[in-house]
Amino acid sequence: MCQKPRCLYYRNPSFICLRKGGKKCFVIKGENRYSAIINGAPCFMVHPSDLAIALVALNASVKIRGINYEKIVPIEDFFISPKVSLQKENILNSDELVSEILVPIQPNYSYGIYIKEMERKAWDFALVSVSLKICFDKDIIKNTRLVLGGVSPLPFRAIEAEIIMGDNNINDDVINMVCEIALCANKPLNNNGYKIPLAKSIIKRAMLEANNRIRLVLW
Repeated sequence: MCQKPRCLYYRNPSFICLRKGGKKCFVIKGENRYSAIINGAPCFMVHPSDLAIALVALNASVKIRGINYEKIVPIEDFFISPKVSLQKENILNSDELVSEILVPIQPNYSYGIYIKEMERKAWDFALVSVSLKICFDKDIIKNTRLVLGGVSPLPFRAIEAEIIMGDNNINDDVINMVCEIALCANKPLNNNGYKIPLAKSIIKRAMLEANNRIRLVLW
């Protein structure tokens, strides 16, 4: 959850990028297949953590311990955008650590779906991932959180798409609207536009899987 960025240029000591005090992000005109397509500038890193994507979907909180104190913050407030700081990825100070993750009890008829597309079948970072937490009243969606990984410097919560799902059942029209709205802010670079249809495809898979689960309960 507190990993440093996964970026070819950041990890390579030969390149002094923005995050290392340099004057430019080499991704923009360089190798950018794995880079951000949403909220990218000035740094186009993608958040490397699978766990963080799921925890945002579950509305978790983070307990932080300092020398003589503790504090609890919502996980969405734990991460820091490159627009705010190019040196830090989260709010931890040098004398603090994460001591506990707090996940609230989910309502009845809630389902969690996590789908991760990788370049290799073995362990790998996500090209794109989706974490969907969805709560039904019969077959009507009453509460949901949709979070994308591999597309943004932070776990990207698609709030507008969540609103579309509310008080609807899952059908082709709703799925198509959710997919379009979730990715409407995309600004791909020259080699990572493939992430847009890939993200839409796994959002659709996640929604259909959630629908299948509630149907097993109802019928």
